[in-house]
Amino acid sequence: MTWGLLLTLALLFGLFWWRGRQVGLLLHDPAILASPEMSLMSVPGVLAARAQALGLEWSGFYGPLRPRRK
Repeated sequence: MTWGLLLTLALLFGLFWWRGRQVGLLLHDPAILASPEMSLMSVPGVLAARAQALGLEWSGFYGPLRPRRK
């Protein structure tokens, strides 16, 4: 019974890994990256990068920027 459980967990982990890999490859498709929905999903990353370039810290929400802690 223990070996069956371990095999089931290994197969489940392999399935999640394979499906995640397929989704990752799909999300890097140029046609999908050009869509407006993907642009909206990348807004938080752009905000954080611009805040860091200005020496500020972004809180993770659409709130105020703060000076970066040393």
